[in-house]
Amino acid sequence: MKQKLDEEYLNRTKSMLKTKLNEKNMIKSINTYATPVLTFSFGIVKWTPTDSDTPQTKIRRLLTRYRFHHPRAGKERLTLPRQMDGRRLIDITRLRDKQVKLLQTYFLNRSRRPFTLQ
Repeated sequence: MKQKLDEEYLNRTKSMLKTKLNEKNMIKSINTYATPVLTFSFGIVKWTPTDSDTPQTKIRRLLTRYRFHHPRAGKERLTLPRQMDGRRLIDITRLRDKQVKLLQTYFLNRSRRPFTLQ
């Protein structure tokens, strides 16, 4: 399942990169069109830290291939905010941790509330 999700994420990103959008709109489109493919699987499919680093590395390679990121530029620059001269691409590892924590708190709060019929 992880492989299918990873392939879909990369295919959506490639389709965005082929549109020749400017830098700001490209990153925004990747964040809104491609990233949710992985987001919905976090907490359901077990992702290890190395599993979530793999799509991030492949995206960096794609961005370099399509000339949106220089090969010698820092990889941290992609996830930095624009005010700090970054690109503001969503970091998959941080997103995974955030989604898992949100699901945990939701289910913990849900189990504490008494069940009532309306």
